[in-house]
Amino acid sequence: QRNEPLPIPVYLLGFGIFALVTSEFQVSGMMPVMADDLGVSIPQVGYLVSLYAFAMAVGGPLLAIGLLKTPPKTALLTLYLIFIAGEAMGALAGSYRMLVVARLITGSASGAFFGVALA
Repeated sequence: QRNEPLPIPVYLLGFGIFALVTSEFQVSGMMPVMADDLGVSIPQVGYLVSLYAFAMAVGGPLLAIGLLKTPPKTALLTLYLIFIAGEAMGALAGSYRMLVVARLITGSASGAFFGVALA
């Protein structure tokens, strides 16, 4: 039995899911630095991981439903753009509140991307 390679789009979707979902934990290794920089406690920075997961669970399905009538390729590209905008917002965040909003945006985009890519 010969193993054929998967089509390139399957690898791209897999990479997208990996990149967006692992972004949930990107703050874990930087918690002390982020807490000091933002003037908040380390547990408050830890909530950023929970907020991302919450946004994936609640905002992701809502965003996916909002894109239901959009062709899948367009929906995925839209979600990439929303995610990139949220990441840029997070990178430029000067306050904890702005970073919370950025994490909610990126978490929602990540959850929706996961659902649309698997479908």
